[in-house]
Amino acid sequence: MRQRGANHHANANERGKIHVLSLQTGSVIGGSELMAFSLLSRIDRNKFDVTVCFSWTEGPVSEMYRQEGIEVFHLGHRPTYRVIWRLWKLLSRRHFDIIDIYGLRINIIGRILGWLTGHRVIITSQRSVDDWRRFWHVWLDRLTSHWVTLYIANCHAAARRLQEREKLPPSRIKVIQNGIDITPFAQAQAGLVRRELAIEPNRAVITCVANFKEVKGHRILIDAIAALYAQNPDFCLWLVGDGPLRPEIEHQIRELGLENAVMFLGQRSDVPHILVDTDIFALASLWEGMPGVILEAMAARLPVVATSVGGIPEMVVHGQTGYLVPPRDSGALATSLARLLEDEESRLEMGEAGYRRVRSHFSLDAKVRELENVYEELYHASRNGVVEE
Repeated sequence: MRQRGANHHANANERGKIHVLSLQTGSVIGGSELMAFSLLSRIDRNKFDVTVCFSWTEGPVSEMYRQEGIEVFHLGHRPTYRVIWRLWKLLSRRHFDIIDIYGLRINIIGRILGWLTGHRVIITSQRSVDDWRRFWHVWLDRLTSHWVTLYIANCHAAARRLQEREKLPPSRIKVIQNGIDITPFAQAQAGLVRRELAIEPNRAVITCVANFKEVKGHRILIDAIAALYAQNPDFCLWLVGDGPLRPEIEHQIRELGLENAVMFLGQRSDVPHILVDTDIFALASLWEGMPGVILEAMAARLPVVATSVGGIPEMVVHGQTGYLVPPRDSGALATSLARLLEDEESRLEMGEAGYRRVRSHFSLDAKVRELENVYEELYHASRNGVVEE
């Protein structure tokens, strides 16, 4: 098996490309999935040959990769033994120069099977700074961490969490923050969504783009909107996304009498058009890594009101590009939103400051180059025997 891998490795070198397997959890549309797609779809095809493998079944992101000419595999999600067997077959039959893994369960499986099948450059991507992991999650992470060549964190907060919780030295962690292509937001046409939803031009719009999961804090946001609406009913909230908690949020809105203030837009493919028709962006997450949707809001020149969790303070500068509030504090969230609703000049100034910050700090092309450099450095180190066999 090792010999077969070595032959494939030599053939890959003759073709002059580094073969990368991106091992991911789900192919549904979400922030992490779209950010991974943004990076991998722009990677230099003259240098890299990318394959994507999902531990779940077919989803919308699968087809997005195929349209970019990227090979896609699915492991089927359940039962676990079948996922393990299918991944074992893939890694045994094909040798990849680099395996880059995201997702807790597939990380543990991928590390073990990657090592057993002779793959010696294994990357773990850390994209969340969560508070929910049980002790055995951390224990499994630590137990298999010696098979990981490098951890890539998408924010400095995630890197600090790796050092504190996983007890990793800084030398084993690389930070590559999320990036964004501002072009779709520069080209987005204002007025389309407002006309579609019959929202008058002078009515303020607050938008939240997030799937309905506990982590996104929709209940806190709705409580804040209720407090705002009691004082100033001349605005509306657009909720973009879908997910398991949507029925509960719909019930909460009915209980609070906010049917005229809140609109559910569902999953949308025209987020740039939605954001350019928005006045304020809000996100009440309980924990986060570095949510790309905040960069999208800043690219659309919106002030952002968000919780000061994870990597969000690395994007939003409090008092300059928006406001940061504590998590689970609907009162503080309502107060910050009210300040911006009442002050159009501040909204515009903060929106412009956020746009300048995105352009100077979070260029997607720059982040793609950073990822390519990491792949190349690890590949050459493995060829020179620096990466331990």
